[in-house]
Amino acid sequence: VDDVSELCNDMAIISGGKVVQRGNPEELVNGLENKIWSKRVKKDEVAKYQAEYKMVIAKLSGGSMMVYINSDTDPGNGFRSERATLEDIYFSNII
Repeated sequence: VDDVSELCNDMAIISGGKVVQRGNPEELVNGLENKIWSKRVKKDEVAKYQAEYKMVIAKLSGGSMMVYINSDTDPGNGFRSERATLEDIYFSNII
């Protein structure tokens, strides 16, 4: 994914056979600035957070899960702001 931002001036995300987002990688990442939030949760809580928030991805980390959500406002509830990445752009478009 990092190669895209270094090598490409334009990119597209395709989901279901359709282009769902296209643009300059840096500009797309900047468009998610202050919109990606993370929180460490128990594995059995992931479904609850997925139902409550627009979850981007959940990753196993040190025996618990890190959930990443896309929210225009601070969701509170122990979430912390994260720097957006191209991975966030991709997963935000295919969910």
